[in-house]
Amino acid sequence: MWIFVEPIGVVRSHISSQSMEICRDSTVGELINVLNLPAKLNVIALADGRRLSMNEKVKEGASIKIVSLVLGG
Repeated sequence: MWIFVEPIGVVRSHISSQSMEICRDSTVGELINVLNLPAKLNVIALADGRRLSMNEKVKEGASIKIVSLVLGG
């Protein structure tokens, strides 16, 4: 199935916005693993304005924003 992934903030330096094909019944956690992002980014996924659980199944045609929870100052 096809989805759209949009990186936000520092995540953009690791991946670009893209349509991608993933296996049906893939979870958000599996999607994050496929993106091969560094663990230090501590990312979360958002869709339709809400945070997605890593165990949640990705819906076909979803537009998912990937955001880093990096803190600092």
